[in-house]
Amino acid sequence: MYNVGFGSCSLLLHIIAKHPIGALAVGVLTLSMYLTSPLGPSVPLGADGILEQKEAAMLSAHPELKQQTELAQQAFSEVEDVALTDDAITYVLEHVCQCRGVAIEDIRSDKSLTRKIGMLYFLELTRTHGIAKAKMLYRNQ
Repeated sequence: MYNVGFGSCSLLLHIIAKHPIGALAVGVLTLSMYLTSPLGPSVPLGADGILEQKEAAMLSAHPELKQQTELAQQAFSEVEDVALTDDAITYVLEHVCQCRGVAIEDIRSDKSLTRKIGMLYFLELTRTHGIAKAKMLYRNQ
């Protein structure tokens, strides 16, 4: 049939040859775990609309958030033309989004992403200092 070796490939062949149903079951379980995990496809199965549902539930539970969100968006529109510093982008990536390994040049090359990062930075300033001081700090970053 084949020679028995000492590597993991040989072990895998032995397991598949002697226990094909068990190997198939492990494969199906692994595939289902991959498809439902955040490390799997770009949109995990069953994740459609989850953020929208959570946002709607949050706004219905706290109606004052809608007004605060509109005020923050209006205030950000007044200062969004100010370019973000590298320190501000790094702060948002590391502390707000908890992302590592994203190059600042990649963010700067995408205008939409730069605006989103700016909004997150402004919201973080608003959370800690209030809207009026956040506008001043954003302009003088």
